[in-house]
Amino acid sequence: MRTAALAFSWFVFRSVTLFAQPFIGPEILSQPLASRNEAVSLAVPAIAMAKDRQSVAIAWAMRNAAGAERIHVVRLDATGQARGEVVEAPLSLPGDDIDAISPSIAVSESGRGFTLAWTEVPSPSSFISVRSVFCRLDVDLKPSSPNVLMTLPFVSPTIARSGKAAWLTSGGFVRRLRADGSLEGLLDVGVPASDMVATDPFPQVVSSNKIPGDFTCMPQQGCKVSGGPFNGFCFDPCRIYQYSYGLHYVALYTFSTVKTFAFDSDAQPAVQSEGHDVLFAWFRGAQASGGDVVAVALDRSSFANFEAAVEHPQVLGSFGPDSGPTRPDIATDGERYLVVWRTTSSTGDHDIIGSSIDRAGNITHLSIATSAADERDPSVIAISNGTFLVAYDKVSGGERRIAGRFVTFGSRRRAAR
Repeated sequence: MRTAALAFSWFVFRSVTLFAQPFIGPEILSQPLASRNEAVSLAVPAIAMAKDRQSVAIAWAMRNAAGAERIHVVRLDATGQARGEVVEAPLSLPGDDIDAISPSIAVSESGRGFTLAWTEVPSPSSFISVRSVFCRLDVDLKPSSPNVLMTLPFVSPTIARSGKAAWLTSGGFVRRLRADGSLEGLLDVGVPASDMVATDPFPQVVSSNKIPGDFTCMPQQGCKVSGGPFNGFCFDPCRIYQYSYGLHYVALYTFSTVKTFAFDSDAQPAVQSEGHDVLFAWFRGAQASGGDVVAVALDRSSFANFEAAVEHPQVLGSFGPDSGPTRPDIATDGERYLVVWRTTSSTGDHDIIGSSIDRAGNITHLSIATSAADERDPSVIAISNGTFLVAYDKVSGGERRIAGRFVTFGSRRRAAR
């Protein structure tokens, strides 16, 4: 189904000097959009982007006239303008009691067209299961009939990635997507992924989870503890757990590990690869009090050193006290990584900041969107060597828009690590 065109006006600004600081272009805004259902949001970017041989496609979720959330996608042409009409992805099953949330998009193996994935969440009164769904988009973004990757008893992001092969993941499993659109069998990776990269023959995924430890009993009537302040007699609804944070990394058929940290957070990690190494980024510190955004780069020969490496990561920047699901996002142009994330400002809204890491390990800090509006859940894509597009949700005065800025670096090439 096609809806009215979404008015984008993107402009690419290129740096004219080789050694200047990265140039952040002016903010570009869409027309006002219907809001998202924040009650079922996941720790993934609000907007998904991918680039085929023709141009960039951008996907997002918003409510339709019936109040149900749907996935929409449109192309950006060579000048950055929206091209054609916005396409609304079809549901796997019809119904206004189903929200389609958290889009993910990857270029097809042919280099023309895309795989679009999302999660379908039924209303609490529905007997329909949560579904991980995908479809193929041709060069005109015409969607194929949607396919159910799997059904789940819980809400989990559905992630599409492509590289040496096309892969889909949700709920702790991955499946390879063949060129003809058919699926190979389920492979168990053990954890529901928050991000995935497919530059190797088999994918690598990252995730995190909250690990409950000791508990105290709520100081209210009916919540009593015996046998000391911890692990005494206390019914589960009364317990206040002390959580730790488990950071998971799985390279399918190669390596799998988890590193536990003594803080509590709903934030998830991100992963990206430029072909020679793999970069992991995550929020280090209790989410309620804020902390650092950190990263570790590993080559394939050092995957077994993951647990030791994450003890001494590079600090990319900081995040303020926050709550709820979120994660950084990473893109690479082959010369550098750009990591972007949201942080709370002094006035209580969110800003978009980031850092680049070049091949020599040099870090450049960036303030990308820091207005008085609420700017959150960014995604980033490399457009060409030295040029990235950062897109994010922006809410101001109760009005939601998709916003974006181009970040442009000098084009000097450095020796590989």
